[in-house]
Amino acid sequence: MNKFSVINNLIKSVFILLIGIFIGKNFFQTRPFLKIYNTTDKISDLLNYLENNYVDSVNIDSIRESIINNILSGLDPFSNYISSDEFVDIKESMEGDFEGIGIEFQILNDTITVMNSITGGPSEKLGILPGDKIIKIDSIDVGNIEISNSKAVSLLKGPKDTYVLVKIKRNSKIYEFDIKRDEIPLTSIDFSYMIKSDVGIVKINRFSIKTYQEFSICTKNLIDKGMKKLILDLRNNPGGLLSSAIEIADELLTSDKIILFTEGNSRERKVYNSSSNGNLHDIELHVLVNEYSASASEIIAGAIQDNNRGIVIGRRTYGKGLVQEQVLMDDGSVVRLTTSRYFTPSGRCIQIPYDSENNENDMDNILVRFNNGEFFSRDSIKIDTSKKFLTTDGKVVYGGGGIIPDVFIPIDNDNNYNNNGLLNIISFNLISKFIYQKINVNSKRMNKYDSIDDFKYNYSISDSLFDSFINFCENELNEEIKINSVEDKNLLKLNLKATIARKKYKNEGYYVILNIRDDVINESLKLFEQ
Repeated sequence: MNKFSVINNLIKSVFILLIGIFIGKNFFQTRPFLKIYNTTDKISDLLNYLENNYVDSVNIDSIRESIINNILSGLDPFSNYISSDEFVDIKESMEGDFEGIGIEFQILNDTITVMNSITGGPSEKLGILPGDKIIKIDSIDVGNIEISNSKAVSLLKGPKDTYVLVKIKRNSKIYEFDIKRDEIPLTSIDFSYMIKSDVGIVKINRFSIKTYQEFSICTKNLIDKGMKKLILDLRNNPGGLLSSAIEIADELLTSDKIILFTEGNSRERKVYNSSSNGNLHDIELHVLVNEYSASASEIIAGAIQDNNRGIVIGRRTYGKGLVQEQVLMDDGSVVRLTTSRYFTPSGRCIQIPYDSENNENDMDNILVRFNNGEFFSRDSIKIDTSKKFLTTDGKVVYGGGGIIPDVFIPIDNDNNYNNNGLLNIISFNLISKFIYQKINVNSKRMNKYDSIDDFKYNYSISDSLFDSFINFCENELNEEIKINSVEDKNLLKLNLKATIARKKYKNEGYYVILNIRDDVINESLKLFEQ
């Protein structure tokens, strides 16, 4: 075949191909569209069409849930869809005990971020902190990828006495924790005790169905012990049930005070007022908050501040001022929809700004605020001065992003463990490991301390025990541990003593010791004395 024949055949082939393209193009242009939906339920008709006609098999339930999630995610940061399995887990966290590692988390920027370690749970005992980012669970990478709440829960939750290896990013460092799952005690009160002869302290870690009952019991006990002044610690409390927060605020406020009001485009204003039923009306009050105090915690702090009932101490709260209602679907799943904003008595909405069209909420606002210096200086707090309100005594307060405390306390640099050796000791849980392996709290020497107070005032960490601990750490880490200052040594000794107290007296003993050098608590005690 000569080259002309080849060219001629090529031209014929191209011509046939072009005719085919032309015929196919015009066929699909002139073929009438199939009507697959009606005007009232396009989504259902589309899903039916996909299920019956798509080239491959499809999981219609999964697609349906994805559509619902996409709709809700475009509204605001907190409207979301909860699968039936997820909802079971959420109900457990609000109503009873469960087995797992004991953390509360949110998916922030596609990363599992620890919001709180549940008191007495495995994660808290290992030193896992709010803000820690979980990037790997066993062999599965979970950092900066799309992961659902249900998937995260299924990876972390498991039967008691099983282990899960969790890799965490804290600031710029990576740590691994081999966590032994356990039954998680879901009490709302971390501790309650008399910190001075007339001052009681209560720390609430969440607002659940049981919170008000637990709070009532422990405050009555403190009153019986002589409490005239109360420190209510809401730091690191991410919120929970609105009803529980209202009940506790009612305990603290005299009658006919506004606790909060809610309002939305489709919801009329609803005002919640205090009654005359509270038992704490005459108790002098301080409320402690920080950047992880959110939602229901902010309701109480705002009600106390706006009604001039007490002093709010600490750092600016998180800034969640949206109210969600839950609709239970036939399959046990739940749609959680934001229906209202809540407002403090002065009229403040403390929700941090977000773009409802693109849902670009500053969910990393904690890191932004840290980098802006807000945790170290009150002057660094960015205030929207156009959102100015007045408390009942005429004090100016601001809306638009959390509750700004009356008394600002910067973050405690001493507790940041800037020394690399101290960081490793804390991150690898060597304090607990040493105490639980080496210290017998039932020995004759330890049994002479017949109460927490006796232990608090009379027990001290000897230099020989401290040296043994450092040797233990060096063997565990295979590196030299340098204690650079008396302050570092005292900090470690305090944590050693607190951990011994936990082993001997459980969580209350731990916090009684650890709170000795808590700057916010100590400032509260000073203010009570003025």
